[in-house]
Amino acid sequence: MTSPPQLLSIRQVADCLGVSQVTVRRLYRAEQLPVVWVGRVARIPGTAVDTFIAKSGTRSLTPAVT
Repeated sequence: MTSPPQLLSIRQVADCLGVSQVTVRRLYRAEQLPVVWVGRVARIPGTAVDTFIAKSGTRSLTPAVT
């Protein structure tokens, strides 16, 4: 059985990318980041943030798991 994907809040994604929460909202409205709605709360898959970082050439601030 696989574990469910990690869903991050807008604040967590903003902290990870070093941008404001408004910028994160702009990114998902521009369809540059996928969003999952849990009720009325937006969540962004952690894998999508990693993919966004890889595509943008920005270094990841999350520690690598070894």
